[in-house]
Amino acid sequence: MLGLLPVAMGRKEYFNAITGVFHLRNLLVDLLIEETGAPHRGGALHLNRLITADQKELLASLPPLTPTRGSVISAHLAYAAAYLPRAREMAERLGIEWPRRFELATWGHLKHQLEVEPPYSLRRP
Repeated sequence: MLGLLPVAMGRKEYFNAITGVFHLRNLLVDLLIEETGAPHRGGALHLNRLITADQKELLASLPPLTPTRGSVISAHLAYAAAYLPRAREMAERLGIEWPRRFELATWGHLKHQLEVEPPYSLRRP
């Protein structure tokens, strides 16, 4: 979804881009729940008991969405900053190879198309 941001911005599909951010949010929430190792997730309305106070603060800190170019780009970058480093750390803990070349290519594409920089360090820890 992050890699499709230039397409949405080029077409001025700001409402569809907001839908993309909702997908990014769902992926982030799934990752946060996975980090806690909650054995029984329950229904969709049980998020408060599944994530930590710090994780709740992270979700609350993410920018609100409006169907404008600036808002959509800011939201995509904020969700990328919240998700990608955490996902990379989890992959390393689990011994899963991180798709580093794909991540670098995506950021190169976003830099070329939208002149945006990664909102987190791409250096390996």
